[in-house]
Amino acid sequence: MPIARHIAPCVLFSSLLFGCGSASPSDSQQKIYQGKITSDYAAVGLLVRDGKLWCSATLIGPELVLSAGHCFEGKSEKPASLFIEFNGGSIRTQVTDVIVHPQYSDWFGRVTQDFALLKLASSPGIAPIKLASQAPVKGEAVTFVGYGYTDSLAKDSFDGTKRMGSNQVGTVEAKKLFFPKPQDDKTSQVCRGDSGGPVFATRQGELELIGVVSGSTEGAASKTCRIEAYAARVDAFLSWIQTAAN
Repeated sequence: MPIARHIAPCVLFSSLLFGCGSASPSDSQQKIYQGKITSDYAAVGLLVRDGKLWCSATLIGPELVLSAGHCFEGKSEKPASLFIEFNGGSIRTQVTDVIVHPQYSDWFGRVTQDFALLKLASSPGIAPIKLASQAPVKGEAVTFVGYGYTDSLAKDSFDGTKRMGSNQVGTVEAKKLFFPKPQDDKTSQVCRGDSGGPVFATRQGELELIGVVSGSTEGAASKTCRIEAYAARVDAFLSWIQTAAN
């Protein structure tokens, strides 16, 4: 199959803030910290499981989306009721299979190989995003897109609104890329509820998916979004994604 390229239950550790939907008493932040509402990025969808808003994901092929493995930790890989919605819910497609990376690991809230490939019942008719084949570079400009809570103290604020923001690549490791703490009001950060969402970079005029939002490096992440966050590197797992897609 050709490839152009959360809200998980609160069973994760607090340092993995992006996957947890519960609220800390002192935690009240916007989704995509210092971000803004957007109707762009049509290939970024919202996962809905058993009628509940779940995770973000990105269309990478006609009937394939990529999300975070921790969104499905302890869950059936053949869900009875899992859908992905695009374009504000006007396009809704059933997920027929979930393939979590076989070496996915969660060690006290620090996840690795944090990928899940989802197969769809039908194509949503949206252009997929290209997968990055080149390594991220420190200082490279990136865009986050996600569906997190507007106010993590209020569950009804998680209403499926898409938001985007900008940052840059910080430290680059073999399997992860990191994003520094926001230092001014022009820098955004992923936050609670943005798990599985894409990290985009524009290369030679084309949007590429370079990472999938995983978590943060600080236990205090449950109380603030002004933290260092990280994503799983797409280029480092490109071979597995292509193999699992077939």
